Amino acid sequence: MSFSPKALYRVLRHCYTRYVATILLVFLFLFFSVCTATSLRKIINSKDNWQKTITWGFLFGFFVWEDVIFISLYFLGAISFSLFLHDLRILLVAYLAYWVVRGIGETFYYMSLQFHESKDLPHSDHWREDLMKRMFGDISYQKSYILIQVLVQIVTATAAVFLIFLLINWVNIPRWF
Repeated sequence: MSFSPKALYRVLRHCYTRYVATILLVFLFLFFSVCTATSLRKIINSKDNWQKTITWGFLFGFFVWEDVIFISLYFLGAISFSLFLHDLRILLVAYLAYWVVRGIGETFYYMSLQFHESKDLPHSDHWREDLMKRMFGDISYQKSYILIQVLVQIVTATAAVFLIFLLINWVNIPRWF
């Protein structure tokens, strides 16, 4: 039995894609498991009211360790569901839907901060606001809140567009494994 180059390519591409997607999902599962355990340990052992996560956390909407525990559990569920059904599209929908909901919540949060007078909020160390000040100069906290609000609205709109596109083209997008 001989294979044509095209048939061999299709078989290799299918095997490669299947294993890469599975390895990616297993890696993400392990990553979010470690995040869950770490956040649980930090929440229980910390005497602070809140504690900021490390910088990379913004990719998943992690800003404080109290965010991490529930967001990680959400993604663990989405990854498990994707692995069970052998469909990476489910994880993509979960990720985009998460950012739509998270973005709406953050938008309302920063919208409400625009009208708050005190600079001494109990849950803020102003790192996002200071980033805006570095980018735009010596601006007020209210202006930085407006800029952050608009940035979060753009993230929300982008996630919503990709989510709608994914759902409309569901049957045309490969399951990937």
